[in-house]
Amino acid sequence: MSADQHRWGEKGSTIEAVVVFEDWLGPVSALIQSVDNKHYAVIYLIAWKAPELKRRIFALRAIQKRAAEVYLRNIRSDYCDLDRKKNEAEALFAAADPVSLLIRTSDNMIEGASATDANPPQKPWRDISPDDYLKWKEQLAD
Repeated sequence: MSADQHRWGEKGSTIEAVVVFEDWLGPVSALIQSVDNKHYAVIYLIAWKAPELKRRIFALRAIQKRAAEVYLRNIRSDYCDLDRKKNEAEALFAAADPVSLLIRTSDNMIEGASATDANPPQKPWRDISPDDYLKWKEQLAD
């Protein structure tokens, strides 16, 4: 297991979301913190297995700690602009590194992770086909 994989949790550990950006029967996209609480990343859904949709594969993009802290401070402050939360999340994703890891979960528990050079697109959960699950699962080393 690489240092990057270990940072985000070993098989059997739970992904702990700091902020869930979107949820559909579980997280679709989120800001997460490493097991040592020193690193941040954003994850987004790239595949899920039908029919229960509990088995999911996420792409992970690391975030500089400072960028995550600024985001958290900004969304926790008072504001009247209804678009601000969305704009802050978009800025956070724009500041994220390229995808470095694919994580397979079941009920938010890590089943496997693998470093990757793939750059899967982030798309609305409604557009994700359950057929994509097997394609992405093949790229994960167990």
